Amino acid sequence: MSRKGKIQTVRNVIDPIDLGMTMTHEHLLIEFPDTFSVPPEESHRKSISSWIAHNGLTSIMPDPLDIDVEKRPWPIPNQIRFLIKGIVCINMIHISPWSCTKALFEESKKILKGNYFLMLYGPFFRIDKETSESNLVFDQSLKSQNLLWGIRQLERVDEIAFEHGFEQEKIFEMPANNLSVIYRLNS
Repeated sequence: MSRKGKIQTVRNVIDPIDLGMTMTHEHLLIEFPDTFSVPPEESHRKSISSWIAHNGLTSIMPDPLDIDVEKRPWPIPNQIRFLIKGIVCINMIHISPWSCTKALFEESKKILKGNYFLMLYGPFFRIDKETSESNLVFDQSLKSQNLLWGIRQLERVDEIAFEHGFEQEKIFEMPANNLSVIYRLNS
């Protein structure tokens, strides 16, 4: 099975702290309809467009974009690119090759300006924290599907972030042994 790295863009000013504890795309679209755009899977673009229309969001949401983080520059139309205030990456870096994590930070640096943010959500290993049994099992399951997948060491992700001018601002403990990690570009 192959998975491309997908991103979700933030199109309005929002503080990541305001996002709350439920981190699903549907939650973000319902709670912040003028702020988030949908990260599409190729096979789901039509259903995503239908969902947007059904919920009356067509006037404030662009058509879904197919963004493979490794194919650069990302195909984001200029009228959307200039509106991006942050990027939210949910459950991507553990189900994609390490090169996708690097590409995410490299391209995000080109898109984000000023004090805008990149937020990662998902499971992470941390040097100073004990890993839950469920995350260890999950990591082995991912690696059995694709040797390039797996839960990432947060400190290694931080190194990539720092190399591209980002600072880690905050870590939020989330349900199911996940984290939300907020990075901001150095000013």
